[in-house]
Amino acid sequence: MVMLCFTNLNSSSEVFWGDMRLESAILDGSATFSIRLMLQRSNRIEIRWKSTDLDQVLELPERFSAWLEIVETSAS
Repeated sequence: MVMLCFTNLNSSSEVFWGDMRLESAILDGSATFSIRLMLQRSNRIEIRWKSTDLDQVLELPERFSAWLEIVETSAS
C-alpha cells in the first residue's frame, strides 16, 4: 500500500497527480490518497489553492506537510 498524506491543508485545496484531480475530503486539514496503482517512473504532484474573491491576491496558505506512507501487506 502506498499513501500520499497531507496535514495542515486548506479545505479549498485541490491535489493533482499528473493531470488527474485526486478525490478525498480534507478533514481538519488532513487528507490521504491511495496512489499505488498510479505510480509511474516519474510523477508530478500539484496542489492548487482556490481564491474566493477574484479581486483579492491569493495568499499562500500556512505551512503544510506532505509525505508518503509505504506499508507492506502480509500474505496470510
